[in-house]
Amino acid sequence: MDEPRLFLYTDRPHPALEPDVIVRYLKGLGLNVELKGDFFEANGIAPGDAAAALARCRVKDLQREGSLNTDPGEEEIGEETLFLKSHAPIRLKKDRSNLYDGLALCRFYRSFPGRGLHLIFTSRMPATYEGRRYHGRVVVMDFPAALISTTGIVEAPARPREFYIKLAAYHRARQAGLMLPEEDDFTEALKEEFKERFIDYDDPRLTEAAKGYALQAIFYLRWGEAFCPDPGCRLYNAHTQEEMIHAQIESGGLCERHRRFLERA
Repeated sequence: MDEPRLFLYTDRPHPALEPDVIVRYLKGLGLNVELKGDFFEANGIAPGDAAAALARCRVKDLQREGSLNTDPGEEEIGEETLFLKSHAPIRLKKDRSNLYDGLALCRFYRSFPGRGLHLIFTSRMPATYEGRRYHGRVVVMDFPAALISTTGIVEAPARPREFYIKLAAYHRARQAGLMLPEEDDFTEALKEEFKERFIDYDDPRLTEAAKGYALQAIFYLRWGEAFCPDPGCRLYNAHTQEEMIHAQIESGGLCERHRRFLERA
């Protein structure tokens, strides 16, 4: 049986992502992969044909499973239309009103392409429901498609504990009436302090991390291989930024079992 072709697409990922570098990496591992470019252009999808469907993939209530935005308003549809007409990355809102149900978004993507396996790199933020609420994800897979979110790489794995402690202390001090820098300025200074311990939107390490998440999607879609328990393997399901950086950058490879698996496949 011929191996399935792998097609990579983009849907407004952040500029730090270099899809061509990921394609070269995957080809170097012996995978049959082709970069198709913008998902909507490659599949001939007009903004007006997709905006309402994408708006319906948004999560309406973060505390309720399956709470989709089934009846989107004109403002939400208009916002999606603007996203589609622009190639700028989609910013996650503070109120999380443009968070997407990951499986619904994956079903949207997989409804258009033809045969093969399809990986879509996007700045849309997917989430899945677990433990009484929706949680942001980096990768969501639903055969024969998977989405990998550049926003998810930044926002889904937890940052160092000290980062949140300092941020909480800042908010308490502001509530107490102390004169402090504006929140955005304080947050940027905090990011600078911890910049080696998490990946941000303009971080050149973003592409390196995305390589591993592409492999996670490929191993699952092609061979049904779930995540790896080895913290040094690219298939490790990292829950924190530091775990992700270790698996994808400091280690940056597959464990012995998955290396052999790939060689035999």
